[in-house]
Amino acid sequence: MMVLLVAESEKRRGVYEESLRLSGAGVTVVASLREAVLTASEKAFNGVLIDMPVIIKGAQVAKQSVDDLMEGLPCAFLNLNGKNREIRLLGRGAAAKGSTTMEEFVDVCGQYTPRIIFSRVREHVYINALLDLSPDVLSPDRTTTIDISAGGCFLFSVRDDIQTGAAVWIRLVGLPYNEPIQGAVCWKREWGAANAIPGIGIRFENASDSFKEEITAALAMQKLFQR
Repeated sequence: MMVLLVAESEKRRGVYEESLRLSGAGVTVVASLREAVLTASEKAFNGVLIDMPVIIKGAQVAKQSVDDLMEGLPCAFLNLNGKNREIRLLGRGAAAKGSTTMEEFVDVCGQYTPRIIFSRVREHVYINALLDLSPDVLSPDRTTTIDISAGGCFLFSVRDDIQTGAAVWIRLVGLPYNEPIQGAVCWKREWGAANAIPGIGIRFENASDSFKEEITAALAMQKLFQR
């Protein structure tokens, strides 16, 4: 059984790791929510523990990241009493709700099959794309992603015939996965309606794990170039 621990402080991390191992769990440690999202999309876990200071520092990505993790895995927030090293645990989501000790949380995790969690947190990555209203993608528009995640993307588009609720098909050019992906248009920004890039926000429908893995790899590569 493997738990993903998100803790920046080395001292606090050490206390949590020791408690997890005494409770019979293996542990993988990361220092930030962004790193947690990437790690959870590459490796299967039974549960996730997040140190409270990480939540406070990661305010910009915290809500979506934690929501994604809580939807798929038992999740709890941690805090540490600096004087007596007492661990305080608050179970989150339906799976871990009611867990107040490390032992209780590990017991809950043991009832869950390890899972990979693909995040919906989007990154600004430009990938050339073909967009069509037909699944055969024979007469597509040439466009590009403005941002993307394993769950959806925002595509540049000025087409008048694509409206919210429409089904579309997208082929991302340059990825090893070359099959058209069906998407649902969740929202649209009309050309001229705002001083911003016009386009459509798309949720990927029935995307395979192979496709999600390709997106995750593309996001990881982008992060390497940004360092």
